[in-house]
Amino acid sequence: MQFDDIEENQLPKHKLPRPEALNHYYGDTVRKLFVVSGIIMLASLPFFNTYLPVPAYISLFAVVVIALVSGFTNPMQRWATMLDILVSLIACVTFEYSSVVGYGIIPPALFWINQLLALLFFIALYYSTKSYRGILVGDYNTKQRRRIEKERRNSIQYRK
Repeated sequence: MQFDDIEENQLPKHKLPRPEALNHYYGDTVRKLFVVSGIIMLASLPFFNTYLPVPAYISLFAVVVIALVSGFTNPMQRWATMLDILVSLIACVTFEYSSVVGYGIIPPALFWINQLLALLFFIALYYSTKSYRGILVGDYNTKQRRRIEKERRNSIQYRK
């Protein structure tokens, strides 16, 4: 959809073009993956708590942290995207390690839940990293564009 000949204030808010930095933002996807993972963890905890190597309050605290991090996720704060990357990385490694070490020892349902959670956090890690890369590229492009505009303004002033 082209917006070149239309003023931004004439467009409905949902039709405004996205800023360049948001073109590579996948935080909404990461947020959904975190919420789904938290729900799975919370729903399965009562059934498999005795098989976990940590007390129940640690597991509950982890679910709360995941919920908080998903709530902080937004495109305007670089630290929130870095936090998404960190939580995704730790959770992916933790759940996959639990699956590998517990294979044949833990109940099959817990094995598959751990595998599913590792996969969800792996996908969240991928999208978090893509979002962070988009922020970095957007920052670089913005700086380059400002530099070019400044040079252009300076060259126009010298012509007058």
